[in-house]
Amino acid sequence: MSKISLKKRSKPSSFGKYLAQVLEENNTSQAELAKCIGTTRQVIFGLVKGNNLPSLRTLQKIAGAMGCKVEISITSEDDDENDF
Repeated sequence: MSKISLKKRSKPSSFGKYLAQVLEENNTSQAELAKCIGTTRQVIFGLVKGNNLPSLRTLQKIAGAMGCKVEISITSEDDDENDF
C-alpha cells in the first residue's frame, strides 16, 4: 500500500472519525491499513468505532502509513489555543 494522502479538512470530533474519513478518502480498507502497519483488521475496527485508543506505537505506525508525524499538544479544556 502506498502512502495515504491527507487533504485539508474540518477536524472530526474523535480520532476514530478522523481515521475513518482518511480511509474513505483514500479508498483504503481497514484490512489494508492493518496489513500495512502490522496489526489486525479488528484493531483498526476498534479504533474507527471509538472502542479503543491507539497506543503511541500504533499511532506512529498509522502516521507513517499516512506520511505524517505524530504531534502531541496539551491544552486546557477551556482554551484549545494554548499549547504547552
